[in-house]
Amino acid sequence: MYQTIRERISVVGVYREAQFVPKKFMWQNRIYPVDQITFIAEIRDNQVGRRQYSIVSQGNGYRLIFDRSEEVWELAELWCE
Repeated sequence: MYQTIRERISVVGVYREAQFVPKKFMWQNRIYPVDQITFIAEIRDNQVGRRQYSIVSQGNGYRLIFDRSEEVWELAELWCE
């Protein structure tokens, strides 16, 4: 099940074919490499556009969200067994 985190994070990535690809993120002063992107979705909340990335880092699942209006990243959820 996912545990809600909702904390701001820093994300580093590259643009490939006009799409942003996250490569690593920093959360609680620790760097997590992005080993795999499992899902990307565009989310609309009223007029605010967000892009959601479901990723795997070191065997754990994370959900990252980029808020396009404020241009900030958030670690939304962490998969916990």
